[in-house]
Amino acid sequence: MAPMSDDRIEVSRTVHAEPGAVFRILSTPAGHVAIDSSGMLMSAEGEPVAAVDDTFVVHMDREALNDFPLGLYDVTIRIVTFEADREIAWVVEGQLNIGHVYGYRLEPGAEPGTTEVTSYYDWSGISQEWRDAGIFPVISEGALRATLGFLLLAAAAPPLPWTAVLNRLDLRGVPDPSGSLPRPQVDGDEPVAAVRSILAEVRNRGDAALIELTERFDGVVLERVRVPAEDIDAALAATPDDVRAALELARDRIRAHHETQLRAEVVHDTDGVHIRSFHRPVDRVGCYVPGGRAAYPSTLLMTAVPAQVAGVPQVAVCVPPDRDTGRVTPVTLAAAAVAGVDEVYAIGGAQAIGALAYGTEQVPAVDVICGPGNKYVALAKQEVAGTVGVAAAFAGPSEVVVIADGTVRPELAAVDVILQAEHGPDGLAWLISWDSDALDAIDAELARLTEAAPRRADITATLADGGYAVLVDSPAAAVEVANLVAPEHLELLCAGAEDLVAAVRNAGAIFVGPWSPASVGDYVAGPSHVLPTYGTARFSSALTVDDFLKHHHVITVDGDAFDRIGPAVQSLAEAEGLDAHAESIRIRRDLRDRRIDGHRGATS
Repeated sequence: MAPMSDDRIEVSRTVHAEPGAVFRILSTPAGHVAIDSSGMLMSAEGEPVAAVDDTFVVHMDREALNDFPLGLYDVTIRIVTFEADREIAWVVEGQLNIGHVYGYRLEPGAEPGTTEVTSYYDWSGISQEWRDAGIFPVISEGALRATLGFLLLAAAAPPLPWTAVLNRLDLRGVPDPSGSLPRPQVDGDEPVAAVRSILAEVRNRGDAALIELTERFDGVVLERVRVPAEDIDAALAATPDDVRAALELARDRIRAHHETQLRAEVVHDTDGVHIRSFHRPVDRVGCYVPGGRAAYPSTLLMTAVPAQVAGVPQVAVCVPPDRDTGRVTPVTLAAAAVAGVDEVYAIGGAQAIGALAYGTEQVPAVDVICGPGNKYVALAKQEVAGTVGVAAAFAGPSEVVVIADGTVRPELAAVDVILQAEHGPDGLAWLISWDSDALDAIDAELARLTEAAPRRADITATLADGGYAVLVDSPAAAVEVANLVAPEHLELLCAGAEDLVAAVRNAGAIFVGPWSPASVGDYVAGPSHVLPTYGTARFSSALTVDDFLKHHHVITVDGDAFDRIGPAVQSLAEAEGLDAHAESIRIRRDLRDRRIDGHRGATS
C-alpha cells in the first residue's frame, strides 16, 4: 500500500459475495472505520467455514488518533468481484459520520462503473498537518471473503444504528468452533529475520552493536550501558511516598506467595536404594522489563523477586531507556532499589535479549532469561532458547478473555477488556457471552470508555485486529472457546463463575468474580504476572521459582539392593543392545559373587 496523493491510499482487496450479502461501513467513536460482511466464508482452500463477520479496518496513526476530530468524512469504496474470472469493481460513495454504521446491500444488477482492481479510500477531512507528517489511513490484513456466487452491484441502504467497538463472532450452533476462531499471528518470516539479524549483530559486535541498535530503535545515544548505582538510589529517594509504599506492598506479597513454592529436600528409601531429591538455583538470571509505551516497575518486581526467592545469587535487569530523557524511567529504577537489584542495563528490544544470552563487554551472560515484551522480544527469546533457559514460554503482547453475562455490571466487564488492550497493538482482547443483550451493553460501555481513555490510541490499535465479541450457546461453550484461545488472562464475570473454573484447561491466570480484575494480578495479588501468550498456555504456565531452579537427585545403592536390582538392569541393557551398560552390571555381580568389596583392596 502506498499513498496515491495527499489524501488517498491504494488498497487491493478481492471480494466473492452471494446475492443479498450486506456490507456495512462502520465508524466507531474511537475514530476507526471498518467494512464487514456477513455470510458463509471460504477458507484459503476454498472450503466453506462457519458463518462469521470478517472485518478489515481503516485506522489512523496511533499517536494522531488521540486527536482525531469527529464529524463527516467523504469516502469512496471500490469493491472488486468476479464474473467468469473477469475482475469487475463496484463503487460506493458517500459521507461517513464517526459513531454510525452505513449499510450497503449488494444486488444483481446493472453494468459496473469500472474494471479497476485497486480500491481508493478518499479522506478529504485529513488535515494539512497530517498530510505534511505523512499520516494516512491504513488497511489491516483482513480480507472480505464470502461464498462464491453471482456478480453483485453495490447500492446504498439506510444507515444502521450501531456503535460496536469489538468485531462480532457468532458461534451459536457451531459444534466445533476450533476452525472458526481467528488466531494470533507473529506476521510471518519478516520479524523472525529481523530478530536474527539483531541477535547476530550483538553476538558478533557486543557493546558497539548495543549502542548502535539503541540509537536506531530507541532514539537514544547511550553514554554507558549500565545504570550507575547512584542513579538507582536517587530514583528511590525521589519516589512519592504512596508509590514507594505500593512498590513495597507488591514486593512483599510477591515474595510471600513465591516462598510457598519452595520445597524441602525429599528422601525416598526402598530396600536399600536411597534417593535424595533437592533443588539448586541457577547462578545468574536476566530479567527483561518492557518500556517505551509505559513504565513497568511491576514487571521488575514480578521477575526479580521470584528469582531472589529461588536463591539466585545474581539478578540483572534490562529495560529500554525513555526516548525523551535518554534514561530508564525513575519509577522502574525505584522498583529495582526496592527489590534490592543494583545491576540494571539501559537496553531493550531483541538486542537486550542477545546481550543477556551471549554476553558483551559490559553485560555478563546469564543462565535464564525471563520477562514479557513485544513480539520482537518474545521471538528473540525463542531464538536464544537452548543457549540459555527461557522462562514462561512465549511471554509476548498482553491478552485477556472476559466471560460475562447479564449479572455483571457492563462497565466492569468493559473496563477489564480495556485494561489489557491499553498495553498496545498485537495483543488480544475478547469478550464471550451467551447473552446477546449483555454483549451489546458491554460493547456500548467499551465505546464510551475507549473514547475517554488517555491511552485511546493503544486500546483501539489492539481492538482493531485483536478485539472480538463472541456469542455462544452456553457457559460451557464460552469456557470451551476460552480453552481454544488459551489466553494469558481469563476473567469469569458471570453467575456461577466459581463452578466454571474446573472446566478451564488453558489459561495463564484465572480471575473469578467482580472484585478480581486482572489488574490485581498485574500488581499485588502475589503470583507473577509474567504469563504465557500466543496460545502457549496450552502447555506452559506463569513464571514461578521453578523457572530458576535445577532439580537434582542423588542415588545411593547398597550391596544387597544391587543384588536384587542388578539382574533386571543387565537384562534391559542386553535387550537394548547396549553391552557396556550390561557389562557395568556383570563386573559388579562377579565381584559380589567373590565377596570382593567395591573399594580397592577391600573384601566384604
